[in-house]
Amino acid sequence: MAEPGARAKLGRLPLNLRLPNAPPFFAGRSAALARLAEAIGRAPVSCVSGIGGLGKTALVCHVLRARFAERVPRAVMARLGRGALLDHVLLTVARALAEVHDVRGIDWTAIVTDRDALIAAAIDLAEPEPASGATAHVVVLDDLHHAEPARVREVLGRLAQYARSSRWIAVSREDPGLEELMGQTVALDGMPQGELAELARAWGGALAGDAGVLRAAAGSPWRLKQLLAGRQPMHEPDGRSVLDGLPADAAELLRAMCVIEIPLPVPALARVAEVPGAEVLASLARRGLLERSPDGLRMPDLASALLAGELGEDELRARKGHAAAALAGAPGLRARHEALRLAVDAGDPARALALFDAHGEALLEAGFARALHRILAPAAIPELSSWRLRAAVETGDPLLLQDLSLPASPTPADRAHHSLALFHQGRYDEAAAEALAATRKAGAAGLARVAFEAGRTRARCFMDRGLFKQARQAFEALDAASPALAAQRDIDVAACAALMGQRALALGLVTGVEERLAALSGGSFALRFGIASALYALGAVRRAEAAAARLEVAPGAQASLPARTLLLLGAIATDRGALADAAAVVDRLVPLAARSPINAMFARLLAARLRCLRGDLDGVDQELTAFAEASLAGLRCSAEALRVRAAIELGAPPGAAEEPPAPASERTRWGDELALARVAQRSRWGLPFAWPELAEPDMPEVAVLATLARGTVALAAGDAGAARRAALDAAGCAAEQGYGTLEIAARALALEALWCSGAESAAAADEAAQLKETARTTGAMPCAIAAELLGELASPAGLSPARLAGFADLDRVAPAAARRARALLGDAASLDRIDRAVVEAARRRTGVAVERIGARDPGAEGRGIAFDVRSQRVWLPDRQVDLSERPLLFRILEVIAEHGGEADKETLVRLAWQEPSYHRLRHDARVHTAVRALRRLIEDDPASPRCIVTTPSGYAFGAGLPVRRIVPR
Repeated sequence: MAEPGARAKLGRLPLNLRLPNAPPFFAGRSAALARLAEAIGRAPVSCVSGIGGLGKTALVCHVLRARFAERVPRAVMARLGRGALLDHVLLTVARALAEVHDVRGIDWTAIVTDRDALIAAAIDLAEPEPASGATAHVVVLDDLHHAEPARVREVLGRLAQYARSSRWIAVSREDPGLEELMGQTVALDGMPQGELAELARAWGGALAGDAGVLRAAAGSPWRLKQLLAGRQPMHEPDGRSVLDGLPADAAELLRAMCVIEIPLPVPALARVAEVPGAEVLASLARRGLLERSPDGLRMPDLASALLAGELGEDELRARKGHAAAALAGAPGLRARHEALRLAVDAGDPARALALFDAHGEALLEAGFARALHRILAPAAIPELSSWRLRAAVETGDPLLLQDLSLPASPTPADRAHHSLALFHQGRYDEAAAEALAATRKAGAAGLARVAFEAGRTRARCFMDRGLFKQARQAFEALDAASPALAAQRDIDVAACAALMGQRALALGLVTGVEERLAALSGGSFALRFGIASALYALGAVRRAEAAAARLEVAPGAQASLPARTLLLLGAIATDRGALADAAAVVDRLVPLAARSPINAMFARLLAARLRCLRGDLDGVDQELTAFAEASLAGLRCSAEALRVRAAIELGAPPGAAEEPPAPASERTRWGDELALARVAQRSRWGLPFAWPELAEPDMPEVAVLATLARGTVALAAGDAGAARRAALDAAGCAAEQGYGTLEIAARALALEALWCSGAESAAAADEAAQLKETARTTGAMPCAIAAELLGELASPAGLSPARLAGFADLDRVAPAAARRARALLGDAASLDRIDRAVVEAARRRTGVAVERIGARDPGAEGRGIAFDVRSQRVWLPDRQVDLSERPLLFRILEVIAEHGGEADKETLVRLAWQEPSYHRLRHDARVHTAVRALRRLIEDDPASPRCIVTTPSGYAFGAGLPVRRIVPR
């Protein structure tokens, strides 16, 4: 390359090489935008790859104009057409840049014959010498897939090695596959439906809100624009077929795969079509026509939609039928589910029915009910009506069931499933009647299993209404024609016995079924759920957790767990103390449970319990009061017990009108829970109570709660020793049974008892630190913060007004800790007996008390200033000031405090300076100087004081600012 000659004023790029404007409206792609911007900023070469129609070029233009606006005037875009030579394009770019920079004397003939020289010239011209004052260029090489792949890799590799300040962006349908571009390539796939919908709204048109149009767009903005314009896009944006340039075996593989929606392992895929070698598959992946995942190979949605558009309806139908037959024999439930979908889509009733009869039962058992319903719901195939009913019922989703009807000629099995549909909707009377009719018809037809399931639905109707005795009788009357059905009957009877307080009988039945599980190949989902549910009802939380671990659906099942299963998992996680896990389950549960009134009530109660444990108490009282009208007595009692416990945390005394407890003979464990909660609350406020006769004292949860209540009663009565013994017993029992949240509550009571006793503060500090860590890890923030407060009070530093003010601000998360901190700060606080004992013990241990000062605003609370008369320190919200070596300044504070928060100058002179008399001319300057010095030490802005303000006659503490004095006790 020749030496450049003299440089003139910069020229302009020809129009065909200028960077076009970005689209006027750009939606979504936030992650891709960020990755591309980072790649451009990080290294000289970056790449955007993906199949045609995804908006690769639009993405590049948008990123450059949005993130690199200063470089846009220097940006070049060169597009490659079909058959274009990359060297010719580079030469065109280099010539244009030479014109822009007025570089003359270049031997272009020599450069054209030397490939490396061409790349070097392009880099040099894109990176002008600093003396020119020009910035480096951005060069976009668009549609690079039209060039010869080997030359593309060579050029991009050289650019990555030798370019410095210039930036080169390759846009291609194929990933170049260069090591130098690892981390620099942004691979685009289809846009999510929500982002396409946003584009559609912006572009407008009669079809902008059509969900079918969005689905047909298959993630492609280009296809969406064509569809909105009323055109049917059959090929890629440039008119090419997806299959252009592919070997015959690769093209045939893609034709077979375009009807398949899931990734398939190669052996399963080989049942559908011949699979080419690894090199061909890698080439298809680079072109964006194939995706690899741990589950296997699939075509991206856009690629399959483009290819499907090229094939005729008859060919698509034939290929779906062929794939359905091939995948029906493939191993794995997902492949069989896909076979069923393909058979239905192919419109072949006989094949679809045969496949459902062969594989439907196993798929339902594995958790594919919702996925099967999505296949069957839109299919107008009368032969599949029984399976449509069955799949909908197995979802347990009342929204899917509310418009469901019996087939035209219902079988006894159809009637049994319909009764279950009514049950899931909470229509218990109708469900019981339909179940009874189905039982009789199935019995007459010799269908023992159908009769069993229908009878079981009828018994569950009794159970859900709280009629446990009738439910148990109905379960026991079931005719179990197989070991599996006998096991299910025993578990159902065990659940009833557990709810009736017949613990020994229930445990024996559950244990017997567990011992038979191996012989039953693990049992059905319903049986495994019944075991876990019965164990939980019996208070065997650890065993219930182990049983619940077997409830997850099979890998790859496209369905959520049923709402009742999620309720059980959430309740177990809450009791175990895994509050974050429980919250995640509740998030999954809420949309499902909302569709069933009974499930919705239980879900709301579980969510409210989690809120109380985690310290989110706003509005909980009103929410729980709504359960007073619940039809199930157990639900009402649980909600009221939780409301009482929330009131204890909030420091609220018992209400005036408490419903009298039911007699023990009519009570269940939930009634015991409520009775014990009321004992704890009344004892804390010194109100009379009668110790309840418990209906189920042997239930582990009831036993722990009863021991905790005894500890609470003892501490409220001033017997810290008895309270600690009871609390430690409760904590040990809770830990043994797996009740993590109850263990934390018991340890919190044990800590309070230790604090109120004569034990060493160091022991209390150690125990508080351990409890704080456990409670924080669990997510039980009220307990964690209460323990942290006692730990700080027990530390050598003792009482810090600033830290206490911080605790006082936490009344929304930890009300008990907040009101105790307020009381220690001298503020008004509603304290029960245990609160008062804890506060008094803190004053006794620290040896100080806090007095409120400041008649100017007696209602001010929270953070302010405090001064310690013992150490002559001033405590500010964010720091301490030691005035022990400035006694006069500290005495000024004391004098103002001793006079109610305001003192005139004469009083200050007589008491702080101890002068016998005051004279304005002699003393005012001295007072002003001292107050200025004090303000410099304690005010954030001495020029605008808030702590010490000037009054007409002297000085005062600022209005609205709490001022406290720490005095020896």
